[in-house]
Amino acid sequence: MMSKRYAGLANHIPACPPTTGDEMPRQFPMSEKGKERLEAQLRKFRAERAQIAEQLKHARSLGDLSENADWTDGKERQAIIQGKIAEVEVMIANAVIVERAETDAEVAGLYSAVSALDLDYEDEIEYTIVPGIEADYRAGKISVESPLGSGLMGRSAGDEVEIETPGGVTRLRVLEVKVGED
Repeated sequence: MMSKRYAGLANHIPACPPTTGDEMPRQFPMSEKGKERLEAQLRKFRAERAQIAEQLKHARSLGDLSENADWTDGKERQAIIQGKIAEVEVMIANAVIVERAETDAEVAGLYSAVSALDLDYEDEIEYTIVPGIEADYRAGKISVESPLGSGLMGRSAGDEVEIETPGGVTRLRVLEVKVGED
């Protein structure tokens, strides 16, 4: 069961930092399924970009662009979708496929399903720890880069952990760790 208390903590995905051109590009760990989802999202964005281009072509044919709301709206949507396309292309180009670790299923790691008890609120939570770009709180997938995800890494059943979160310290007892699904 997922508590609303954790909603803001589980999906924190750091933004891709700007680069100066000198450093190595950021790598994006993900599963093969995660990469396939990104590729599908990229196809969707490209199709949307083509539709926007057609709408802009029509708006241009209407004449004066300075007072053409369709043109202005289309250009704004075009800029937004182009930014999304560029972001997803970078993620795909720098994807590093990570396989589920099957070596020690009793220790929380990437793609582990972890059940824990919040010692302060006596809420039971269950999450699968995934790479940041695959995080989906509603589906019970938290980012390894989030406070909860990083705090649960390397833990086993019976471990008690205090995790520093934006809302304060969260105290958890790990109840079970098993291999999750990617």
